[in-house]
Amino acid sequence: MKKNIQYRYTNIFLVSSNIIEPRVSDINEAIGGQPIKIQTETSYDKDTNECFLDIRVMLQSKLTNEELIDVRLRSSFIIKGIEAEDIDKEENIGILETLVSLSYSSTRGYLASLLTNYRYKDKVFLPVVPPKKLIEKKAKENKDVEKKS
Repeated sequence: MKKNIQYRYTNIFLVSSNIIEPRVSDINEAIGGQPIKIQTETSYDKDTNECFLDIRVMLQSKLTNEELIDVRLRSSFIIKGIEAEDIDKEENIGILETLVSLSYSSTRGYLASLLTNYRYKDKVFLPVVPPKKLIEKKAKENKDVEKKS
């Protein structure tokens, strides 16, 4: 029997933000070709059955290795038909992909809006990434941590 899983996107908000303008006249000297680092984290509130997806975006200066952009955004969802802490189990991967996709897309827009008053506004964009890749990356990171323990 197929589960009837329902969710509602309740919020996206800024958890932390540190944006530094590089001390060079041509911003491309500082960030041109630098990869944007993306980290994800999932947490749950069992009492409210709320799922939280954090996406952290970081960009370093290629001249100084200084962290120029470090922004963490949190999306929250109310989940029904499944316990929130079970959302990242393999049999529920479809719903997790949907939530990650919504969170990532919202993060892209929020970050673009956040950077409008900086010289990064036309230079720094989150790439389009299939949500499955973010989930696989997080799963690999978790396995690497387990091996070290």
